[in-house]
Amino acid sequence: MNVLINAGKVVKGTGVDPIEKGAILISDNKIAEVGQQGDIKAENGTEILDARDKTVVPGLIDCHVHLCHTYQTWTHSKYMAQEITSSVLLGVSNAEQCIKSGVLTVRDLGCGHTGIFQLRSAINSGQIVGPRLLVCGQPIAMTGGHWWQMSQEADGPSEVRKAVRDQLRWGADCIKFMVTGGAGLQYEEITEVQLNLDELTAGVEEAKKKNKPVCAHVGNPEGALVCVEAGVDSIEHGTILSEKALDAMKRAGSFYVPTLLCYWEIATKGKELGAREDNIRKARAIIDSHREAFQRAYRMGINIATGTDRVWGKIFVGESLISEMELMVKYGMAPMDAIKAATYTSACNLGIEKFAGTLERGKLADLVIVEGDPLENMSNLRRVYRVMKEGKIVYEA
Repeated sequence: MNVLINAGKVVKGTGVDPIEKGAILISDNKIAEVGQQGDIKAENGTEILDARDKTVVPGLIDCHVHLCHTYQTWTHSKYMAQEITSSVLLGVSNAEQCIKSGVLTVRDLGCGHTGIFQLRSAINSGQIVGPRLLVCGQPIAMTGGHWWQMSQEADGPSEVRKAVRDQLRWGADCIKFMVTGGAGLQYEEITEVQLNLDELTAGVEEAKKKNKPVCAHVGNPEGALVCVEAGVDSIEHGTILSEKALDAMKRAGSFYVPTLLCYWEIATKGKELGAREDNIRKARAIIDSHREAFQRAYRMGINIATGTDRVWGKIFVGESLISEMELMVKYGMAPMDAIKAATYTSACNLGIEKFAGTLERGKLADLVIVEGDPLENMSNLRRVYRVMKEGKIVYEA
């Protein structure tokens, strides 16, 4: 079945100027044509969707979420059976929230059990409605390292190599390493480098054998430099980044997923959200350096993709990506660049740019129709009218 969308404005996601009075022709699950209204001819039987007072953007992409993730369930014995069930049900709810917000692809970067793989299968088979889901399974951390509670702990190159093989056995789409400390745990500091170069190099080598991308939790410049040397593709958080680290990332073509919202929310609303005092203290200590790292990376032209590290707080999964984009704009990023970061650049980061991330001929028909113009006010992305995933309307306001 063919659908023709006549829109007030079409933002393709490539960074080029929007198409005023644009149109998109969809055939089955793909985009057949994109152009001006009147230039695209619809065959008899084509459904016409009138969005002439609205804006169409590509389906948004969140490169860093934790769909099945709660703080309360972790213990020294990992998850109990009933906790796994509750965790997966939370993931189902979060997947639905993503769709409602126009977030059509997410990369889950840490679940303490294999339920995330079953959630991915349920979405792929159509049992539940949710975003395209790419998963790392469990992150890989040193013993007692950052978020050891949900990670697979490994020490030394051989253990790290085996841990990577273990996650790939379950069907991981990517591999994540906990390279440094962070602001989220009580007994560590963000300045710690927790995985050394030999360990990380072994793990990256193993992932690359399967052509799987590699990302890493990084809180300090020393950790970023280790990651670049080892061949890590994506730096997550990058809360403190020196000029040397940023130069190395630029030369390597690294992706940077700053997750600004995560630490900003803890630093500014931590007490209201029930965060621990040490958690709030650490977040407040790095919020300025985090902003500066993002601003310098943007000025340097580093590949910035979007992620939220959404786990908790008052901003739901899905909606949080729009809050992240608003914060990027507040920190100086042009609105068009923020949309590009959340679409094309994020698709490149995930390796799906050949079929998703932009509104171009031959791509999957993943798109969001919103009231108003997000280029004038990013918050207009919250005013969702229709969401289409692979040519099918999956949400109507």
